[in-house]
Amino acid sequence: MKKIFYITGNEHKFRNASTFLQKSGIKAEQKKLKLTEIQAEDAVSVALKKARDAYEIVNEPLFINDASWHIPALNGFPGPYMHNIVNWFDSDDLLNLMAPKKDRTIILKDTIIYKDRNHEKVFTNNIVGCCEYAALFLVGRDYNFQFSEVSFLH
Repeated sequence: MKKIFYITGNEHKFRNASTFLQKSGIKAEQKKLKLTEIQAEDAVSVALKKARDAYEIVNEPLFINDASWHIPALNGFPGPYMHNIVNWFDSDDLLNLMAPKKDRTIILKDTIIYKDRNHEKVFTNNIVGCCEYAALFLVGRDYNFQFSEVSFLH
């Protein structure tokens, strides 16, 4: 069975990825690393830097997953700045920013980077949702927003 490192401290993400990869004959091994997160307006740049830094440490095939939330009514805020935003804003702050906005669209931009000695492969996926007067909650320091009432558009 092939092996790949998943660089994440998030147990839930690891379990999901491990189950998925196992079906394809790939064993995922979780590796928790303290990586510096650069500040950039482009989520792919942030994720690529993390993958390259992780590869320098692990020196084995790996992947990382980086997610960012973009709110079009707030000009894409918070975007890839999630890492810092959760230190400054709470749920009420974000709801107050959204209060005068009619557009309740939220986009989860998911970026996965595969890295080995010879390859870097970027995978991206946007999931569009609508926050319909929902309470917005920051979940600890997981850098992910969760919405109590989000409908995802297909």
